[in-house]
Amino acid sequence: MKRFGVILLVGITLLAMKRPSVEQFHIRHIDSLMIVSYNVENLFDTIHDERINDVEFTPEGAKHWTSHRYHRKLQHISQTISRVGGRIWPSLVTLVEVENAGVIEDLLHLYGLWGKGYRYVITNSPDPRGVDVAMLYRITDLELLSKSEYAVDFTNAPYKKSRNVLECKFRLPNNDTLYAYGVHFPSRREGVGKSEPFRCDVAYLIRDRINHLYASLSSKGRLNTHFIVMGDFNEESHEKAIKEVLSVLDVLPKDSVSYLNDYPHLYSLMSPKIEPWAKRNHPLGSYFFHHQWQQLDHFIISHSLLKSNSLTQYQTGSAYNFMAPFLVSEHSSLQDSFPFRTYGGNFYMGGYSDHFPVRMLLSLKYPKPYK
Repeated sequence: MKRFGVILLVGITLLAMKRPSVEQFHIRHIDSLMIVSYNVENLFDTIHDERINDVEFTPEGAKHWTSHRYHRKLQHISQTISRVGGRIWPSLVTLVEVENAGVIEDLLHLYGLWGKGYRYVITNSPDPRGVDVAMLYRITDLELLSKSEYAVDFTNAPYKKSRNVLECKFRLPNNDTLYAYGVHFPSRREGVGKSEPFRCDVAYLIRDRINHLYASLSSKGRLNTHFIVMGDFNEESHEKAIKEVLSVLDVLPKDSVSYLNDYPHLYSLMSPKIEPWAKRNHPLGSYFFHHQWQQLDHFIISHSLLKSNSLTQYQTGSAYNFMAPFLVSEHSSLQDSFPFRTYGGNFYMGGYSDHFPVRMLLSLKYPKPYK
């Protein structure tokens, strides 16, 4: 079932990204990598783009989206990135719900992130609202080897347009390879049942792509090549697109060395069944809707990151929803500290996002000759 060869496959060279003529950063010898995924709730500029439906995010639009509000939003995102890891700056950040490369350029250059070594890649999706997915990566920690994006072929809605799937291939400091996928699955707005097939179509694409790459690897390559899928899935880990189509497991394996070789097993780190003790002091979900928590933002990792003989391993207990006082609504209760949104409908609340970011850590070991 080869469904990843659909509509669009775009590869870009590093020359396509704006950068100084000489980079002053080199890959560091570090012991861990922090990875973050964050739905930033509609990071739009204030300029109307006639190709997309973004009028509401203009000064004259329904949300009265002004330059002041835009720059306040950028400042909030930069603050969150700087605080999510404590003293550690994230090595890789997936940002969901961003309009275009221009807003990422502003985020990096105007709010201090470029000087911290962050560079970016972004999709060019056919989404009617112009919503894209971006990845920020630190060139002190990761080397970007390639970037591709895939448009989704919706089986029962051939004219439907949505967000592309972003695929980035990185070399890690220990020379392992990481394929990172940034995703924003179709929303639940039309109803969970009606919209579920659309999310399944995205999941088929990702699963087939991972299987294809995995099948091309040697036995050694399978140990040193890792997969992480992250972003806003608009779905809980027990629902169909994640549980059945991606074939994601929500119980960590007892044997961390042996596993089947026909395809990579995938695990949902944000499942409540995985390390529930580690999540007790953190929000019960990444999104709060109709007085209920939902875990819509996920990290899904390959079995290779759980193997005791791998140089790159998931750090047990490090995956959770990140909450800080500045991210929490003043209307929260003691029982529920829910996200401080930018908007409630068209009412400007001035907050950060309607989602909490999620974070995780990878531990790195190095081949003996280099350590």
